[in-house]
Parts: sequence; structure tokens; C-alpha cells
Amino acid sequence: MGVPEVIELTQISRGIVIANHMEALSHCPVTRDELAAASKRAGLDSRLCIPYDGETMEFLH
Repeated sequence: MGVPEVIELTQISRGIVIANHMEALSHCPVTRDELAAASKRAGLDSRLCIPYDGETMEFLH
């Protein structure tokens, strides 16, 4: 998915979206900075989580 698709997915989702598998030169050229900037412009930065490489996330239900 490119940046526009991730933004659109986050807009139509009701929960939090987690973006992963980025910055792979061969097939996933989207950068974290690029996605974070687009998310902020769209007002979605509170619902789009962009973890760092190796970051562990915990979800409580």
C-alpha cells in the first residue's frame, strides 16, 4: 500500500491502524516520516500507529 491507501484505510476504519513493513527498498518504499507527515495533515495521527523497527506493542482488550 502507498501513502494515499493507508490514509484512506485509516479514514474508513473505526479503530487504530498499525502501519508496518515499511522502508524496504525492493517493494515497500514508503518511509515512516512520509507516512507520519501525511497522517498529521489528514488529522489521523492519533489513530495511525507507525512503530519503529523492533518496537514491541502491547494491546489490552
